[in-house]
Amino acid sequence: MLVVKNGIRSGSPAGWTTTFGILGGTLLHSVISVLGLSMVMAQSATLFQFIKMILIGLGVRLALEEG
Repeated sequence: MLVVKNGIRSGSPAGWTTTFGILGGTLLHSVISVLGLSMVMAQSATLFQFIKMILIGLGVRLALEEG
């Protein structure tokens, strides 16, 4: 809605600027989150194993649903 509002009010360049601003913020937040999680996992082998098992379980479940 924000992109549409800015695009209508100020024209197409403002809509694109808003879009790229949102994408940039999302990308930055994702990178910071991944780096933080990787630092925590590097400090704890147990946590790493736990997260690995969760991801394997999700992968198996998705494979079975698709199959």
